[in-house]
Amino acid sequence: MDNSPDTEDFQHNLTSAALDATLSLADLMSFLSDSNIDHIIEAAGWGRDTAFMYVEGTEHYDSTKVGLEQIDHHPMVQRELRQHLEDLKFVESLSEGINHEALTALRERSRRALGILEAEK
Repeated sequence: MDNSPDTEDFQHNLTSAALDATLSLADLMSFLSDSNIDHIIEAAGWGRDTAFMYVEGTEHYDSTKVGLEQIDHHPMVQRELRQHLEDLKFVESLSEGINHEALTALRERSRRALGILEAEK
């Protein structure tokens, strides 16, 4: 993560989301390397931050005026938090490691996630 780009060097409205995605992948790779669940928890935080920023930007919320709690209760942020809980439960179920069954389940979860993204376009 020390080599991640500085968001100040880029002027695109998705720069922070791209950085969050990259950091999430780095956390996932770290988890696969050492099985430390803290990496998964940190990756979930990056996803929440991205959803929060999206809601703040697209709904024109000013968190200093409406408060963080209102944004936290937005349906998109709530959906992201529910997904995190489901993902954490799934990772917890992998206590025996990643085997063929786990890989099949991961593929199916990825397909469902892609379907959700396609439906939101």
